[in-house]
Amino acid sequence: MSTAIHQQRPPSRILDPEGPLLLCAPAVQHTPSLVRAIHASLPALRGYMPFAHLTQDEDTQYTRLAQVSADYWRGDDYHMHLFDPRAPDEVLGCVGLHRRTLHRHGLEVGYW
Repeated sequence: MSTAIHQQRPPSRILDPEGPLLLCAPAVQHTPSLVRAIHASLPALRGYMPFAHLTQDEDTQYTRLAQVSADYWRGDDYHMHLFDPRAPDEVLGCVGLHRRTLHRHGLEVGYW
């Protein structure tokens, strides 16, 4: 029996074969780089992202990353961090599939 697509989580690491883009499942070790990326985009993020109104320090983001990482591995929500594979320690942004739709199998695409 095959598993329905909505029951599978995306691969935890996706390398774009056509260009310099790497997507990775969220991990707490991304915290320092994520904080730098958030600070670089903070004015724009505050208009759209609830987390942008939190304190933007490593302790707060570590706690948030632990939660979104657990959500990813449980299959509840799918945040992915974007990297240039030539600089795999610097988060460029995030993309995600989120269960915030009216349909129980629907997913919202979010990114920054």
